[in-house]
Amino acid sequence: MNIIQKYPLKLVDHQEIEVYSGAQIIYAGLDDCKTPCIWAIVNTDFMKHKIPIWIVESGKSVPKMGFSGYLGAFAKEYNMWFIFG
Repeated sequence: MNIIQKYPLKLVDHQEIEVYSGAQIIYAGLDDCKTPCIWAIVNTDFMKHKIPIWIVESGKSVPKMGFSGYLGAFAKEYNMWFIFG
């Protein structure tokens, strides 16, 4: 079954989250509790696997390897944070 799934993130440089295979990330930002999250369209009939996520604070260096692209951004703690996956 296809659903939109929310994946809360920790405010750390690098982490892995477990998603369903074929997940299509549609939004990354803050939820109503101000927690960084990724939302994805997923098929719950598929197996799960881990994907890497990086959160980079404005003014910090961007990782040079291991991610496919920019997913979104959010403002928190008087700064901008950028999510890559």
